[in-house]
Amino acid sequence: MEEVNVPNDSLLELSPDFKLLFESQPGLCLVVLPDAPKFTIVAASKFYLQHTSTEIEKIIGRGVFEVFPMTSNESINEGMKKLEASFHKVIEKKIKDDMGVIRYDIKKNGSNEFEDRYWRPMNMPVLDGRNEIRYIINQVEDVTNLVQEKENAQIALRKSESLFKLLVENLPIGVWLVDNKGQIFGENPAAVKIWGGSGRIPIEKYGELQGWAYDTGKKVEFHEWASTRAIEKGEVSLNEVIKIRKFDGTFGVILNSAAPIKDEKGQIIGALVQNQDIAEQKKIESEQKFQLSVSKILAESLELDTTKIGQLLIPTFADCCVFYSQDEKKDLRLEFVAHRDPEKAVTLEKFIRKYPTKSKYFRSVAEVLKNEKPIMVSSLTNEELLEAYPELQAREMYLSLTIKSFISVPVIARGKLLGAVTLCFNDSGRHFDDNAIPFCEEFANALALALDKARLYREARDAIGIREDVLAMVSHDLQNPLSVIMMSLKILQSQEFGDSEKSKRAAKAMMRIKHSTEIMRGLIARILDFAKIQAGTFAVNLKEENAVLVIEDFLESACMLAEERSLKIINAMDADLPVIICDRERLIQVFSNLIGNAIKFTPKGGTITVRAQEAEGQVYFTIEDTGKGIAADQLPHIFDRFWQVEHSANHGVGLGLAIAKGIIEAHSGKIWAESVLGVGTSFHFALPASATQSKQEPQHFH
Repeated sequence: MEEVNVPNDSLLELSPDFKLLFESQPGLCLVVLPDAPKFTIVAASKFYLQHTSTEIEKIIGRGVFEVFPMTSNESINEGMKKLEASFHKVIEKKIKDDMGVIRYDIKKNGSNEFEDRYWRPMNMPVLDGRNEIRYIINQVEDVTNLVQEKENAQIALRKSESLFKLLVENLPIGVWLVDNKGQIFGENPAAVKIWGGSGRIPIEKYGELQGWAYDTGKKVEFHEWASTRAIEKGEVSLNEVIKIRKFDGTFGVILNSAAPIKDEKGQIIGALVQNQDIAEQKKIESEQKFQLSVSKILAESLELDTTKIGQLLIPTFADCCVFYSQDEKKDLRLEFVAHRDPEKAVTLEKFIRKYPTKSKYFRSVAEVLKNEKPIMVSSLTNEELLEAYPELQAREMYLSLTIKSFISVPVIARGKLLGAVTLCFNDSGRHFDDNAIPFCEEFANALALALDKARLYREARDAIGIREDVLAMVSHDLQNPLSVIMMSLKILQSQEFGDSEKSKRAAKAMMRIKHSTEIMRGLIARILDFAKIQAGTFAVNLKEENAVLVIEDFLESACMLAEERSLKIINAMDADLPVIICDRERLIQVFSNLIGNAIKFTPKGGTITVRAQEAEGQVYFTIEDTGKGIAADQLPHIFDRFWQVEHSANHGVGLGLAIAKGIIEAHSGKIWAESVLGVGTSFHFALPASATQSKQEPQHFH
């Protein structure tokens, strides 16, 4: 092999300048001596000087902690202590040491202000041929940007976590976190409120939770809870409606949902459970359903079956229901007893009838009837039981009923007390509170309305029956005999009696018979007229008539009747009344009835004034007397059928005013009355004039 000769100066050029290479390398490096505790700086890379804003002349030959002294910042001092400890570790163990991140602030270029800087130092030993440490290389990485980005991310994460926590804590929906053992390790306030407390129950004790499917009432077993299925099977369950017994012993209704929580490997590590309290919503739905059911029962028949309504309450709103009616003498009558257990319904009814007044329950019913205000008893104590029923037999019967809580409310219709209804909770564990009173009162109002309608229906049915009986009697039992009497009278009137005295007596008798039959025919006519008015078949024959002539013709005969009773009839009608549209005979019938009543009820020496005036296309008539008058509480009823003045010896059938009202209304008119006790009574009615059919409200004329 041929030998190559290289000049010495060329060899020098080939030799690397290690100092130049070290100072120019891109890393941040500092070389120090292992002369603890000074750790003298002997070399530094240009990038180190640039990043630390230092000059080579000011650091070479000086100790590290002289160049980078301690400060007032505890965090910085902690970092420098770690650096010193790392140097000692390298010297002692002769191995490199990666220190992690430390903080040391440096001055900004050209100012005395410091800026936050974070470094990641790594100290490495440089060993000589004898395995002794000659130098320590302090290699540093500026990680300020990474640290700040991490801090910003952590701040954002903390804000997000805080916001999420705030959101969860304020959610109206209950949220539970359950681990893979079924143990609850977190819940929000809504969850605690929904369940009436915090129940840290492991999955193996889920059987202790009390829940029932809302629609079927089936108990939810431990393996059927949504959280159990989420943990064991990975199932997602949404909005299962469950009735629960809360941790505080009360009851509620919830929407129950659950979903599994999985780790990055897809393994189930727990479950997220959500509960929504829908007890109030279900309560409203039940009440609305109840009201619809009541309406349906009422629509089926006007003959009210109160037992059906009572049974609608069972078991949603109560375990049992009792209704007492009260008559006008304030005597109580047990109308119905409804119970979710038919056998206990029988026992309860027996108990009520056998021991009607002893317990707090029955005393409360009496108090409700007396004060007409509801009473709520949240719970009945054993002490009250012993006090009320010292007898063993009564106590045992009462205990079998297990009445724990009840509400009694009055049943009132149109200001009249009809009775009291009581709702009870027995052994279902439920209790009434003040929130239940409005619903119970609403139920009592519905019951009162139904009872009142049933009563009105019975009264109307009875009245119709009476009317039909009377009409049947009039059309058959009176008309036929009356016709026979009239025919017999005509035969008698055609006979010659010879003797003048006998003839006179026979003539007087026949006149009385004729007068009586005419009265009977008038009575029959009124009853038939009233029947037609009630049936809506009453009709009038309307014509144009001179009101003055019609009334004056009638007044002539009426004055004679008034004089017999020492009364005076005054004609105060306007002379220029317009022609009216009327049925002459029916109008005379109205005047006959009104003036006849005035004559009947006005004492001797009194006056009856007849007035008539025209106004706005109507003619207003008034019959005013100076009689005893009509009491204010009776005045609204004077046009009712069969109405009669109380404490009067002049009782009639009580149809005259009702027929008069029907006749005037058939003329498209209106009739009304005014009266003052001890002063007299005025009857007013209006009929249309021929030129108009005005519907104006009648005015009062005196």
